[in-house]
Amino acid sequence: MKKIILILVSLFMIFGCIEYESKDVADKNRIFKSDNNFYVYYNGKFIEIPKGTYIANDKKIENYYIKKIVNKSELLNDLNKYFPDKIEYVTKGEKPKESIKLPVITSDGKTYIDSVKLEKLLVELPTRVAQNDKENIVAEEKPVSLEGKKIEILNANGIDGFASSLGDALMAKFKIVYNAENYTQEENYSYIINNKLDDNAANELLSSLSIKYIKKMKPGQIKPDADLVIITGKDTETGFKTEIMSAAENSAITEKLKAYTPVFTKADKYKDIDLKKLTGIQINYNPEDYYTAYKLGKLLNTTNLVEDTSLKDNIIILTKD
Repeated sequence: MKKIILILVSLFMIFGCIEYESKDVADKNRIFKSDNNFYVYYNGKFIEIPKGTYIANDKKIENYYIKKIVNKSELLNDLNKYFPDKIEYVTKGEKPKESIKLPVITSDGKTYIDSVKLEKLLVELPTRVAQNDKENIVAEEKPVSLEGKKIEILNANGIDGFASSLGDALMAKFKIVYNAENYTQEENYSYIINNKLDDNAANELLSSLSIKYIKKMKPGQIKPDADLVIITGKDTETGFKTEIMSAAENSAITEKLKAYTPVFTKADKYKDIDLKKLTGIQINYNPEDYYTAYKLGKLLNTTNLVEDTSLKDNIIILTKD
């Protein structure tokens, strides 16, 4: 009997329980199962994930569920590789009256998420506005117009048609004009070259991209006639390190940044900064990693970004908690 109890306790520790839908999470990004169907509620729209779809290379959507228990942590971590605004909850729910079919692709008899078409779909959806909290107040940026701006998209990730699909999505959302080409070589990082746009316009466009690791290149280096150049890399095997330094034993923001596989370090000080007295969250970054830092700031509801030229392929996030 004791062995059975220990097994059940172990399963409970490994797998998170399903969180029942409530008023608190009904309008949050979440995933739920209804009968044998799976749905993501994302930025106000329902997206149906067909049963049998592989979310990871070796795992179908239904494999995360064992009867009434779900591997919540692993499910959200794998799903959020595709959803830039992040899915936060696993809930119960009823089949929605209207939903969008998740784009899929079949290879060797297996059904996978079509990341190129999904990228285009998500760009056309509204972007979630982060809520202000007591410590980190994010001012809502003024709307900017990108209509008629010329964007060059250079494909460096080896996925056929990726640049054109991304360009179509950006054109539909922002009414930009784009040209899509293959880059001279494949890259692990993505790159942004802002030749002519103001920072707000560039950030607005950046927020629509589900790319994590972005380097900033000097204006005029490539396609100088374009307003902005995007080089789309593989976004993998970059060796980039995201470090969280906190005065506490652990930090809640580690979970928020799971897609970046952050390294947590408990510390009292960073250089001359006393972490125990720090108010809010501070993101230290090398200037070439500004766009990566900006996206992290959006996830953490902070605009406190501090340049630190001593960092290389590394961002350090400071927090008291």
